[in-house]
Formats: sequence, structure tokens, C-alpha cells
Amino acid sequence: MSRALSVSLALLVAILGFGCASAPELTPQAQTSIQSLLSSVNKVSAQFDSAADALANVRDAWNTDPDAAIGAFSRELMALETAVGGATAPGDARPLSQWDGILKSVLDSQTANATPEQKRALESAFRGAQSQLSRLRDSFAPNYNRMIELGAKLRESPSGATVEALLPELRRAVADSKNVSSRFNSFGDALGALID
Repeated sequence: MSRALSVSLALLVAILGFGCASAPELTPQAQTSIQSLLSSVNKVSAQFDSAADALANVRDAWNTDPDAAIGAFSRELMALETAVGGATAPGDARPLSQWDGILKSVLDSQTANATPEQKRALESAFRGAQSQLSRLRDSFAPNYNRMIELGAKLRESPSGATVEALLPELRRAVADSKNVSSRFNSFGDALGALID
């Protein structure tokens, strides 16, 4: 191999290596914070799925046993409201807003003493998780609010006739919940990638 070709290849490898710097491994404390966040995400996600399943049961059992189905949905919705409340920062109206603060805090702690290259790599890695959280919230908030509205209507008049009148809304909420569940999974995957 000619000297010019070898220098060119070495230069290319150096340029590509600089452009593709991977984020440094997170400190043990940062990994613990992300694992705790992931646990919180999984709990809220599981409770959301339980509420969505209970809502689907209201939709499906409206003419056989609406009282039992409405009661089960009301219990699951209350548990979801509690879980969401625990993941929402005090004074912030956005559901799940506490998770933004955790991500920002961990990123800030990791970039405080990082080199400029490490800082860029860390910011890029965290940007993926922050983007997934934003997408999750964009799909979660309207579906969650619809569930709360449906819960209020069903508690106000718990009957098969009420359920029958709400069937189009119930169908839409149940269908939309599948997208929300997928967004929870994507956000969880993005968090997992930060600690793998």
C-alpha cells in the first residue's frame, strides 16, 4: 500500500472516529437514577394498560354486566391517576413531567465534568430519550384525559344505556391506547439504551 493511501485511510478513520464518538458510560449513581426512572415508567405503563383493558371490557360488556365492568374501570382509573400523579412534578400541569426533570438532572450531572466531545455524545444519547418522552406525552395526555372524562360520565350514570351512548368514544379511546402503550415501550427502550 502506498504511503499516500495509508495516510488517507488513517485520516479517514480519525475523522469517522471523531464524528461517531459514543457517549461515555454513566456513573453508577446516574445508572441508578435511570434504572429508578425506568421502574417508574414500567409501573405507570402497566397501570395504563390495566386501565385500557378495563375500558375495553366496559366497551365489550356493556349489554351483559355493565355495573361490574364500570366498577373495575373506575378502580383501574383511580390507580392510574395515582401513578400519574406520582410521575408529575408539583405545580406542573403536564402529565409525567417529573420524568423530564430526572433526565435533565442526570444529563447535567454527567456533562458537568465532561470533555466537549463527551458532552456532545451524552447530549445526543439523552436527546433520543427526551424525544421519546415528548412523543409519549403527546399521545398519552389526550388519551388519559379522555379516560378521565369517560370515567366521570360512567360514574355519573353507570348503566348499559350510558355505555351504549358512549360506544364511539370508548372505541376511540381503546384504539388510541394501543399507540400510547407502544410509546411507553419506546421510551423504556430509550432509557434502557442509556444504561446498556
